[in-house]
Amino acid sequence: MTGVQTCALPISIFILANYAPQNIVLSYIFKKKGTLVFEVQHSHIYPDHLGYIPPLEQEKYEQIQPDYFLLQGEYYKNILNRYYNDSKILVTGKHTFKCSKNIDAKLDILLKAKPYFKKIVVINQFTVSELVYKFLEEKSTTNLLFIIKLHPQNIMH
Repeated sequence: MTGVQTCALPISIFILANYAPQNIVLSYIFKKKGTLVFEVQHSHIYPDHLGYIPPLEQEKYEQIQPDYFLLQGEYYKNILNRYYNDSKILVTGKHTFKCSKNIDAKLDILLKAKPYFKKIVVINQFTVSELVYKFLEEKSTTNLLFIIKLHPQNIMH
């Protein structure tokens, strides 16, 4: 055939929120072509998060499910272990937490200025932002430092 071009497929792709309809389509297409699909955790996963509870027809779900989940911590791994094989779940840490030198510099200054008894990272879910802020205000003390990691939806609005 003349005029037909082919392109190489990627070895792997990284997706946020594989349960979103457009990402399900991407996963299906790339998995069918042999490309590895990784879902990168972008926010909080709660124990009954509907996006991570597989349907009863597990065999069909395998066609769209990511090959691997890249998670921020053991807490999230324990949640997904209820539904997925341990070999599919990798704890990689928070990939964007220390991505800005400006933020790192401000945090370093803050930490050096005052010793805190505990430093607590709060991963915010945009659907409950107001509740999270209210809770943190109520729990606020002089010896606790709360670092809030915003959900991407919070940043866009």
